[in-house]
Amino acid sequence: MSFFVASDKIPIAQKSISIPASNGVNYNANQEIVIHIDENIKFFQPEQTYLEAKVRITPPTYGTGVAEPHPTRLNLDADIGFQSLIRTIRIHNRQGVLLEEIDNYNTMVAFKYDYETNDSLKNKRALTEGCGV
Repeated sequence: MSFFVASDKIPIAQKSISIPASNGVNYNANQEIVIHIDENIKFFQPEQTYLEAKVRITPPTYGTGVAEPHPTRLNLDADIGFQSLIRTIRIHNRQGVLLEEIDNYNTMVAFKYDYETNDSLKNKRALTEGCGV
């Protein structure tokens, strides 16, 4: 495979945009994140998109009513990282009609990463998805 390929295709000017969630910036377990993609975006490649987030894991408190939480080694899943926090993805059109639904997304990604992996992909996922190395 070569990185430089002769082609008749004309490159289209590309730009990168950021779309914030419509329903806030802080979420807890079982909350929904809503993202509206403007209809004026003419060319959209879903496989070239990503969700950017900062995740704070609050350690659970154990023991006999001590206010200070004990140190813990709580972490995201080592194989799928941040994607372990996503259970269902639903895609609706502007009228609210359900176009696609992926239930148990985290399990699907775990199976995919079990079969589609190498050292280079593992290192990339550690940098971009919060996975372990």
